[in-house]
Amino acid sequence: MRILIVDKKENGLRALRSLLEGHGYEVLAAANGADALETALKNPPDLVITDILMPVMDGFDLCRQWKKDARLKAVPLIFYTAACTDEEDKEFALKLGAERLIVKPQKPEALVAVIRETIQQAAEGAKTPARPPVKAPLEDEVLYLRQYNKMLIRKLEAMIEKSEQANHELRLSIKEKELLLRELNHRVNNNLQLIINLTSLQRKFINDEKDAAIFDENQRRIKSIAMIHEKLYLKKGIFNIKFSEYIKDLARSIFNSFVPFDRLLDLKVDVEDVKLDIERSVTCGLIINEVISNAIKYAFSGRARGEILISLHKRGEDDIELILSDNGIGMPYDIDLREPRSLGMKLIYDLAEKQLDGRITLDRSGGTTFRIVFKASQGNLQ
Repeated sequence: MRILIVDKKENGLRALRSLLEGHGYEVLAAANGADALETALKNPPDLVITDILMPVMDGFDLCRQWKKDARLKAVPLIFYTAACTDEEDKEFALKLGAERLIVKPQKPEALVAVIRETIQQAAEGAKTPARPPVKAPLEDEVLYLRQYNKMLIRKLEAMIEKSEQANHELRLSIKEKELLLRELNHRVNNNLQLIINLTSLQRKFINDEKDAAIFDENQRRIKSIAMIHEKLYLKKGIFNIKFSEYIKDLARSIFNSFVPFDRLLDLKVDVEDVKLDIERSVTCGLIINEVISNAIKYAFSGRARGEILISLHKRGEDDIELILSDNGIGMPYDIDLREPRSLGMKLIYDLAEKQLDGRITLDRSGGTTFRIVFKASQGNLQ
């Protein structure tokens, strides 16, 4: 027995083919009514099982053409659909000459039983008992088109209503999630500010300069993270950070933490208008904090003035390049990025290579330049 199955969805065809072949049927397949007609005329099947809503030629039009063709009209046709399931659809399908309209999904055993029964009844020339009585077949073209258009309009209205309801529920869900995330960012920011305030109070009781410097470094790290969450809470969109604004604010905060300066430092920020997700924003912020802090402390020893550059740009479609440089005295050549001797340098390397999954290089000519290239997070680079 040969069965022709018609469905626009590949997974639907695949599942039905597997079921039928498992029960010993030979299976032909088509993605729409036009292809089905062409296939059937070349190699007539014993049964056709078709969906209704399909491109090129839908199931109803296929049924009408099928039952008009002298070579195919005796071949039984079953509609198997999840879209056209009300009584008017069933009546319309039977008027077109279909043997049955079955609503998806069906249990495999039940579907196979209906297929066997339909093939047997067609072979015996019997009417399908499940078919309700119909007034008359749709032989008149005008009548067919009128009822067909009526059915399409009804389906379109139902789909629009369903789509509007789904969109409404989606908007409510998104709004709820945005409120929850903003509240989460607000609480994280408050907790970080509390830590900053506590460390500031404790800092006043520390007289040892080395211990005080450690406190200051950690406080700057915490501030770089807190600024991210503050911006996420204040902005309407909560999924991306406008990085140019964040870098300028972060650099200003770092510089202010070293006031007063014993030299004149010029900060240049050359940042493309990209947006990064929160994880990469925090990581980049920590890297910038470490490099700029080190530059302010060590790069301009014995010099009256200097320049620090922060640059971030897209490179091709997938890469982002972060450059942090100064025109100071240069980093000593015995410092190895891959075997750092200080916490700051270890943080820079680990954050770049492990957190960002990027590549970091160090250029010591004409000062110090860190160049970090990493992949833009999927869907967040604009």
